[in-house]
Amino acid sequence: MEIRTPEIHVPESPGKGRAVSFARLAFGLALFASVVVLAALGPIVAPENPAAVVGSSFAPPAPGTTSSAAPSSTPTS
Repeated sequence: MEIRTPEIHVPESPGKGRAVSFARLAFGLALFASVVVLAALGPIVAPENPAAVVGSSFAPPAPGTTSSAAPSSTPTS
């Protein structure tokens, strides 16, 4: 015995698909534009050479400066 279920067709509103795709397009374009603007403003904000050598390799920190990577010598209690 075969049981058949009726097929139900629910029509979608005609503008719903276009609105969703337009929202996705607008979001994508805004994201792309923000990346392009950040890339264009990068050299203006930080004009230093990113490949410049700052100090010699394995040099100790300069006197009078603190390093956040070094463990603290003062006990905390």
